[in-house]
Amino acid sequence: MLPSAPVHVAACFSCLSSERISYQKHAGLLNLGMVIIFAANSRLILENIIKYGLRANPARWLQRALASSSSSNRPVLLSFGVLLLLGVAALAIECFAVLRLR
Repeated sequence: MLPSAPVHVAACFSCLSSERISYQKHAGLLNLGMVIIFAANSRLILENIIKYGLRANPARWLQRALASSSSSNRPVLLSFGVLLLLGVAALAIECFAVLRLR
């Protein structure tokens, strides 16, 4: 082998150059990152539940709101209903927009 023989026969971009990054698809790297984030966060959530238990219990909140006959709980109960209605209205608007665009 001669000392002046070419090693590469075609030009190639470096792995760190911006031209090379735009040509590659990084779906696998993105999936790996999401799996790592999900695993780390679910581990922390599980450790906190084991150590402290469930602090928030929406079923107990609703039970206490319905059991009490005082008028101070009425706005809370109305807000649950209004929240449900607003969600259904948003869904109806989205469905109407999809039908209108077709």
